[in-house]
Amino acid sequence: MEKDKTAAKKKRYQKKSLDAAEVKVESAEYTLPPQYDTSVQDDQYVLKKECICKKYQQRASQC
Repeated sequence: MEKDKTAAKKKRYQKKSLDAAEVKVESAEYTLPPQYDTSVQDDQYVLKKECICKKYQQRASQC
């Protein structure tokens, strides 16, 4: 019985792992949001990214 449960869990895990989308980052740059001035700390920078979701061939924001 335990083997059946383990096998079922493994199948579910394998199925979920196949559903993962592949994302390719085409370009990335750091920018400051408009409400910040130039005296911000390093951890306040925001990463803007343009990427395409290969699985669906559309922008990652739509994936």
